[in-house]
Amino acid sequence: MSTSWEQLIDNFLKERWEQSPVLATAEGIHNYDHQLDSLNPEAIEERLQTVRRQILALEKARPVDPDEQIDREAVLGECRSEQLELERIQPWRSDPSVAINIGLQAIYLLRVRSFAPMEERAESILSRLEQFPRLLQEGQAALDRPVPVFLKVAEEVLQGAKHFLDDTAEELGRQLPHLQKIFRTTTDRVVSVLNQYDHFLKAGVQPASKDRFAIGVEAFQGLLQHRHHLSLTPEELVQIGEETAKGVEGELARLAKAIEPRSTWKKIIAKFKQEHPSSKELVEVYRKEMERARDFCRDRNLISFPKVESLQIVPTPEFERPTSPYAALMSPAPFEKDQTSYFYVTPVEDSMSPEEQEERLQGHSFTGLPVTALHEAYPGHHLQLTVANQLPSRVRRVIGTSVLWEGWALYCEEMMYEEGFYADPRVRLYQLKDLLWRACRVMIDVGLHTQGWSVERAVQLLVDRAALEPANARCEVWRYCGTPTQPMSYLIGRREILALREEVRKKEGKDFSLKRFHDRLLSFGSFSPALTRKYWNKLC
Repeated sequence: MSTSWEQLIDNFLKERWEQSPVLATAEGIHNYDHQLDSLNPEAIEERLQTVRRQILALEKARPVDPDEQIDREAVLGECRSEQLELERIQPWRSDPSVAINIGLQAIYLLRVRSFAPMEERAESILSRLEQFPRLLQEGQAALDRPVPVFLKVAEEVLQGAKHFLDDTAEELGRQLPHLQKIFRTTTDRVVSVLNQYDHFLKAGVQPASKDRFAIGVEAFQGLLQHRHHLSLTPEELVQIGEETAKGVEGELARLAKAIEPRSTWKKIIAKFKQEHPSSKELVEVYRKEMERARDFCRDRNLISFPKVESLQIVPTPEFERPTSPYAALMSPAPFEKDQTSYFYVTPVEDSMSPEEQEERLQGHSFTGLPVTALHEAYPGHHLQLTVANQLPSRVRRVIGTSVLWEGWALYCEEMMYEEGFYADPRVRLYQLKDLLWRACRVMIDVGLHTQGWSVERAVQLLVDRAALEPANARCEVWRYCGTPTQPMSYLIGRREILALREEVRKKEGKDFSLKRFHDRLLSFGSFSPALTRKYWNKLC
């Protein structure tokens, strides 16, 4: 690596972490763990000026080495997409949960990652708790164009935040009795400020007359180009989503007829949901299924495993359960020594009614478990991210796009079916049902942000075509409103990876190796497949 390029990346990363201490913690850099981000106008302007300066430096850089060239394009895209967010999208002005989530993540990361003794981490947690009220005040002052749908989301986030903070005080008090009093006092103060913030949102905020969450065609196109390195237009995305949806619907109908000739795929799926583990069996069932997926990948030699990787399947911590009702994966930090991922499975609470318990358990259908296991763990998110975390390029450890993260995991669902991981047509039906859902996401993503779609229209599409329950569909759409271009990433990423695989297969002919293709693809970290394709012949 050339000295000038290395210095440029040193500066980029240093400024990135200095101006977002929470991001630094998330990436395994602990020099700033006692600090908390800021949403005041001066801090935002400072970050914008930094990004503009970084863009100029990157535009002037002319690395000769192909590895440095692709890294430069990735960092430049990251900076340009951040500039777009800072200048035009500005989510902190419309979404009151931005400030809350920054503060919660700041504390959550320090609590769950055991990179240092708890006493050391507790000092940083306490420091960030003391700064939390300041962050909330900045968020309140910045909220000058609140959007109704985001206000609804913030109400739920606030309730989860209070529960989380209370649990944090109790847990740290038990582990560190000499700090019990100060933690309780400090968290009570933060909860009091959260209650004031809640009152402000309910009584003091004048929301826009209608939901104005859409970022518009120009900004949407900018994110496609800079964040995801895609040349597709919104109109082309819609066409891909619709064509995929129609094709999958045809496959679902044919497969349903083979499974149960007098029924429909929606009715069959409803039956599958009735077959699930008991609440006591959940963790163990997931553990066995993920071990089976891991062993299958090794036995079939489908991909290389990193030297350091570990996955633990554990019950979801209590403080996370309000916002994670089923399951979630927490991957390790790029610069952390410990490369353990945690797959959280949320237990069914005894306090729930029998009806609520059954509804929760239906989210863990035996039929869908194999797909979830491979998507989240092997060879999906866990394996891909731990590979990226150990690459020599610091850029490839931290810069990435959901088109690769989500596209890879969705691609793995199809690839593992092709390789015979699950031959049961019922599991295939479940997988295709989820693929239809991802196709609908593409149309909704574009519709909400560039075509004036209402929340109701998007919810109805998920209910009618993807067979989501209305309540779950509404929660999904609320998330899509605040994450433009992320919902389309799953299907588009899968499509890009499959297209690249076919190109390489045709070029290599009988010498094509699926394992070699996977290893080469993941050697680019989490870069967009479109960017990877551009440099494939130079670097592979």
